[in-house]
Amino acid sequence: MQATDFIAMSPVLLLAVACAIIMLQIALKRNHVLTAALALTGLAAAMAALPWAAQWRSEQITALLIVDGFSLFFTGVILAATVATVLLGLGYLKCIEGHCEEFFLLLLIAAVGACVLASSRHFGSFFIGLEILSVALYALIAYPRHRVESVEAGLKYLVLAAASSAFLLFGIALIYAIVGTLDFAAVAAHRFAMLGPHRSPILLAGMAMAVIGVGSL
Repeated sequence: MQATDFIAMSPVLLLAVACAIIMLQIALKRNHVLTAALALTGLAAAMAALPWAAQWRSEQITALLIVDGFSLFFTGVILAATVATVLLGLGYLKCIEGHCEEFFLLLLIAAVGACVLASSRHFGSFFIGLEILSVALYALIAYPRHRVESVEAGLKYLVLAAASSAFLLFGIALIYAIVGTLDFAAVAAHRFAMLGPHRSPILLAGMAMAVIGVGSL
């Protein structure tokens, strides 16, 4: 990777660094106000890096990611929504007994996964981003563990996500078997080229399973 690749991906990288700092802070000192402040600082740094990253938009980061206007826009929306959730979570966590610092860490991890999804141009990065987001959501859904309904919802989502990931992976495997690549642009070009009497039922089945897997999540 070149220096411009790191600049283009700086919002996501700063968010990942903020996650690492928060993990260290939780290990050394538990204080949910301090954790929230660090989370907001990391989010603010990531948002401040968006104009810097915009100078290198349409930059392809290996074969997996691309930074363009759409990805930067949705990254900004994700960061703004995460900021709002952190601020709302401060008041909510006052009503919960015990340690609450991991709530903000999980929020930032979910934001990292969502930002990777926004920049993905390959089924490999798409699946990685989706799994990072989903794993954080398992814990966030069940976070009010004093409520039976929350724990039940978290377990149900875990089972549903496992089945959805199986559908998605099998669909991706079928697509790769026919197309020979997992790049979105190449798959789309191959799909449109096979419209009509020459369309492949295996490719259609793979796309259907991929859509089912993503839709179920």
